[in-house]
Amino acid sequence: MITEYYQLLFNEKVNIVVHHLQLHILYQGFKGRLNVRRLMVDKSLDQGKRCLEELTAERSGESPSKQRVATSLQRQFDIVSDRWLNLCTKSEEWQKRLDEALRVSVTYSFILSFVY
Repeated sequence: MITEYYQLLFNEKVNIVVHHLQLHILYQGFKGRLNVRRLMVDKSLDQGKRCLEELTAERSGESPSKQRVATSLQRQFDIVSDRWLNLCTKSEEWQKRLDEALRVSVTYSFILSFVY
């Protein structure tokens, strides 16, 4: 009876470890795609920043419609920049949580293997 209980408990923990490993593998694929896009997005943000700096320098004598366009572009640039930073930050936080969950799962399963 006790042996069956420990076997069920051990099987459950092994399933949790497998699930965490699957999440880790899934995240690694996401992280790889994110890193590929990181170069492109960072380059685009740098180019956008330079263009906006040039627009800002030239805005003093422009018509109101051009100033509205420049202001709108600045807002959109800020939104994209903030969202990109947020995505990268959340990705790093997710990596830490997955690593910790995997570490705890493996450790717990290892301890249970000695009980059984």
